[in-house]
Amino acid sequence: MRSVALLLALSCAPANAQVEPDLVGLTDHLARALKPFQVKYFRDLAEADGQTAPRANFLSLRRVTAPNVWGAFRQAMEEALDNRSLNLRTQLGPPRQDGSIFISVSSYRDETCRNTVMSAFERADKPELVNVGIVQQNCQSAHGCYWGSGWGDTREWAKRDGKDPDCVQEFCASEMGKPHCDAGRVRILRLGEHQAYGPLFSRFLNAKLYRGENYFMQIDAHTNFRQGWDSTGIEMMKKTPSFPYSVLSTYPAQGMAASEYAWPRPESLKNGRIDGLCGATFEFVEDKPTIRLERSSISSEAAREHGVPPRSCFVAAGFFLTHGSYVDKVPADPFMPFIFMGEEMELSLRMWTNGFDIYAPPVDIVRHEYERHASPKFWETVNMVFSAPSMHNDISALILQRVGNLIDFPEDHNPKQMSPSDVITHMDEFGVGKNRTRKAFLQLTGLDVVNKVQTPPRWCTRGTTPPEM
Repeated sequence: MRSVALLLALSCAPANAQVEPDLVGLTDHLARALKPFQVKYFRDLAEADGQTAPRANFLSLRRVTAPNVWGAFRQAMEEALDNRSLNLRTQLGPPRQDGSIFISVSSYRDETCRNTVMSAFERADKPELVNVGIVQQNCQSAHGCYWGSGWGDTREWAKRDGKDPDCVQEFCASEMGKPHCDAGRVRILRLGEHQAYGPLFSRFLNAKLYRGENYFMQIDAHTNFRQGWDSTGIEMMKKTPSFPYSVLSTYPAQGMAASEYAWPRPESLKNGRIDGLCGATFEFVEDKPTIRLERSSISSEAAREHGVPPRSCFVAAGFFLTHGSYVDKVPADPFMPFIFMGEEMELSLRMWTNGFDIYAPPVDIVRHEYERHASPKFWETVNMVFSAPSMHNDISALILQRVGNLIDFPEDHNPKQMSPSDVITHMDEFGVGKNRTRKAFLQLTGLDVVNKVQTPPRWCTRGTTPPEM
């Protein structure tokens, strides 16, 4: 049985079907490469469902360590990139100029993904121009699914009967959703939980579901949309001075994805106090440095008087809106599996050095559900499917060296000091852009990667034009 299914004909795809990336082939190839490390997981899953446990081929068993798992993933991914039949390096060319929007949704065992898809179409002014690409990672067992609850000392990880709910099944069967699904505006890649390779790799798969839409929007699967979000988002984008090479991003306000409240469209874009991303703090994962972004209040005269988005420092992974040319100009990095921290700094630095300016939206068009304690977390699944309690932390520390090398942390600057050294494979293809320098980005945003400190730049918090770098 194939481990993944790509649902719904992509009727809006280019006429030449060969340009479509073969995500089924890719994810099956990766699953086969990692299966020797997941033997106990598959045996336990089969027993929970009353099936005969698969016989282990002891010659194929692999010692479960972070370097071994990374090595198997890296080799399989490199083989896939070089396999021309998978079309993973296909570029679609200039985006359409029709106001269409592609929404990238990464969903890890998320019960509210259904609500997110519904509100995106239901509250759009032009739903016929909305296209959603979902990478869904669900537990598909009837009796072997585990679910989390509580937090910290009260955290529990217990078995629960029943498969995880599908993101689009109900929507595509509904009177409202069926026409969109039949027209190919809803695309979903269904993966098992053993293929939950983390948000950064999921975004790589999401980008391969893009089909040349005018705009590209990235959100999490627990998002609530505002009425007229599409028209408002495009209007804000077109007000940015560097459009189309601009990106709107911030940490949206808290909101429940399943809320049925009719969140009205904004009366105006004029707003003098805006939440943007000007600040950052340095943290450590297993002694490896990483950066967490902080929401900042921006006072902007241009936004207050004219509704013009002010410049900001960083890009949030849970919400950004940009031009569709982003997909080809900033190709998603497929060599960052299994990590959670680091995505936003990777996004910010690569988008900016590839020529995209970052702006804070004067008004929110989505809300984000931040407190989701009663749900499983992907790092818990990583530990479970590899039957190794420390696997997520161990492999995160290994792959964070790649993020550190991108940012130019002194600890990760010299490949000879990295273990393993191949953690920075293909950085020429998925590294710093060529339009602007990494040094200029660090200076502009006030990031001191040596002393691990940052002070929010005054140009950002005051909403003024940043200095030329």
